[in-house]
Amino acid sequence: ASVRGLVILRDKSAGEAFPDALCGGPAQGRSGSAILLTRPGSLPGATAGALSANKNAVRGVMFLGGPGAISQSVRDQVMLLF
Repeated sequence: ASVRGLVILRDKSAGEAFPDALCGGPAQGRSGSAILLTRPGSLPGATAGALSANKNAVRGVMFLGGPGAISQSVRDQVMLLF
């Protein structure tokens, strides 16, 4: 099955990513995308594994949050998987 895209959202249990999370739900619903979580400065192994396992089905990636929420390094790691 084709996944329209991925929404990459900062994983922050303290609630600091609340505005990004509010945007993520509607964006995911409208586009039929999957939501994956990351840490601000490192891509978790589980997220990298999910990206790698589904890379042929993904048609686009959207990052929610600026560089303080998801570093450029993490963004680069995600894009290298495609």
